[in-house]
Amino acid sequence: QHIACSSDETIMISKMAEFTAVILAASQGDRLYPLTGAGLAMDDEGQEPIVEDVATTASSSNAKPIPKHLLPIGGEPILARLLQTVVASGFEECIILAGAEMEADIVALTNTVDLGAKCDCTVDVISLPPSCSGSADALRHLYSVKGENIADVVVIPGDLVVEGKGLLGWLVDAHRRARYSKHASACTMLLSDVGEEDADGMPLKESAKAKKGGFARDEEDIEFIATTFPTLDCMRRVVLKQSKVDVEEDEDFVGKTPKLIIPKAKLDATCCLNVRTDLLDIHVYVFAPWVHHLLNERRNITSLQEDLVPLLVSRQFSGVASTFANDTSVLNHNLKDEPFVVVAQILPRGPRIALRACTIPSYLFACREIVAHSIKFPENPLTPGFEGDFDTSLASTLKTPNATFQGKTNSVLLEGVEYDPKAKMTIKNSTIGRRVKIGIKCKLNNVVIMDDVDVGNETILQNTVVSAGCIIGDNCNLNDCQIGPGAQVEAFTKVKGEAIVKS
Repeated sequence: QHIACSSDETIMISKMAEFTAVILAASQGDRLYPLTGAGLAMDDEGQEPIVEDVATTASSSNAKPIPKHLLPIGGEPILARLLQTVVASGFEECIILAGAEMEADIVALTNTVDLGAKCDCTVDVISLPPSCSGSADALRHLYSVKGENIADVVVIPGDLVVEGKGLLGWLVDAHRRARYSKHASACTMLLSDVGEEDADGMPLKESAKAKKGGFARDEEDIEFIATTFPTLDCMRRVVLKQSKVDVEEDEDFVGKTPKLIIPKAKLDATCCLNVRTDLLDIHVYVFAPWVHHLLNERRNITSLQEDLVPLLVSRQFSGVASTFANDTSVLNHNLKDEPFVVVAQILPRGPRIALRACTIPSYLFACREIVAHSIKFPENPLTPGFEGDFDTSLASTLKTPNATFQGKTNSVLLEGVEYDPKAKMTIKNSTIGRRVKIGIKCKLNNVVIMDDVDVGNETILQNTVVSAGCIIGDNCNLNDCQIGPGAQVEAFTKVKGEAIVKS
């Protein structure tokens, strides 16, 4: 089911799939520190790492950092759930690009994950060399291994949490239809409408969404995205995609008014624009085959999101040759110098899950929503009346075997959880991992506790993630905390907003 491949080996397959799902699973996950053990967390001034004195050494076979794509969501690794969704979407080929140090764990996962009895999808694992420094390098390595024996690729981040087997197929179908429109698509991206409104219909700020328990983005993840309205001749195009931080940056500190600049060359005579900040790019892209020649020619492109996609957006209608460093590249690769576009598919807002669990708040939100939808899948997962032509079934692909769901408290307890059912204890909106021991009179709200954790008596945990192998003493009160693998928290500890690590 898997093929582990070094940089000098080439995979030979007899049949080339029309679309190949490519999952990027090479980064550890700095923004999920200390759960992943990546990098050093900084304090509010960004000066020193946060290492609590209350954290002391604890030994456990599970007490080791794990990459973000292997973090559990509802008791199952994120990557396992993503693979199930990819297979259910009908892909015939899926390739996981993994960091060398993660290869063994990912190979083991692909051999054990339940992909269904009628699985027709080939899952390959390709180990990336240390020289790969970004997502663009990872894709270059894939092309060097596969050679020309690959068509359109669907690039998917390994930390993507998505439900509904129809979603990825809906995106791929849009890219397929764009081939036969007036201008073919070089890139088709998936955008998610994450806006929310109050009772008066006014848009909520990210801080207000966070307070009410909704999905809130970090400032760096908010973008100005301008799209055209779809027409009979052309699908919805992206004509502007720029970070809100960059747009509003005032380098000279003179109070400049932020400006959005859209060249006329990207517009046509009948073009109408919709500029929004409530769209989230979840970094799922479908790239045309000629893009791999572009990546090989322009070695300065390191990031698909920050370098390649903006380049393609800026060169729309200018022809394929305009994206290369010189005009002869198109002739060398036997490419047609035809105008192209960048197409967007917008998933309307609603109580459905389509996000990257790449930050602590987004990870907590995804865990809570996965449990809620496993208990009862929303009758109307999309909110009618908002922009988007999504007409595909969102039947859930969620599976959490051997788990006890508590519908009234929106919680799930996995195998081997030990607690006194007669003792006064409150568990709400939480995921409790395998072999966890919970003391009496504990209060757990919006908490994720991973496997093999001991929670002492009369302890309060709120908005907190506890990694595997931790020991939390009696009478602790932890709010908005993240506890790294194997940490031991002394009794009577009271902290808020801290990352606690094993000393």
